Amino acid sequence: AFNLMAAPIVAKLSRGIDSLPDELVGLIFRYTCVEVGMEQAIWLSHVSRDFRRIALSEVELWTTLHSRARPEEIETYVSRSRQADLHVVVNITPDDYNEDLIPFFTSCFALASRLKSFSITAELDDREFLSNLALSNELTDLDTGELVFPRLEELSILHYKKKGWGMHSDNFAFGDFSPSWGAPALRTIRCRDYIP
Repeated sequence: AFNLMAAPIVAKLSRGIDSLPDELVGLIFRYTCVEVGMEQAIWLSHVSRDFRRIALSEVELWTTLHSRARPEEIETYVSRSRQADLHVVVNITPDDYNEDLIPFFTSCFALASRLKSFSITAELDDREFLSNLALSNELTDLDTGELVFPRLEELSILHYKKKGWGMHSDNFAFGDFSPSWGAPALRTIRCRDYIP
């Protein structure tokens, strides 16, 4: 009797994730990519044919462009995001140089018409006086004309300083940063230790 009652449950559980509808698996994928990071979308698309099919159908998995990504990863994300809005995340550390970030910014600025949010976070140590990096107009105004972001709604510029010798007002990470971008849809500007 017990085996008869348990048989449908065991059959369903033995199929594991295959028993879940694609929409639910896609939702799990989206949550996982937010929590774990952008590489997760690529990893999920390499697990199985079903996972690949679901991952490729979930456009939201491919809409965040990260400054740590390799150029070929950026190309993959852009093509898989179709025409969806894109979100740019730039993380700057004391080991970064402007020259290292220029290719990433160039790729992102080529997609200016699709960018919805742009987040720049500098995580620096106050004890180091950085001559290698200043997020400057040279870096953010790479083109000769005015750059326009018609969909850009949110700009975040965050400067985190490790506690060491105390806080001071020097903005090593942002130098003379005052981009001449056009952003008619801009609604939110978030800043920390930076005054635009």
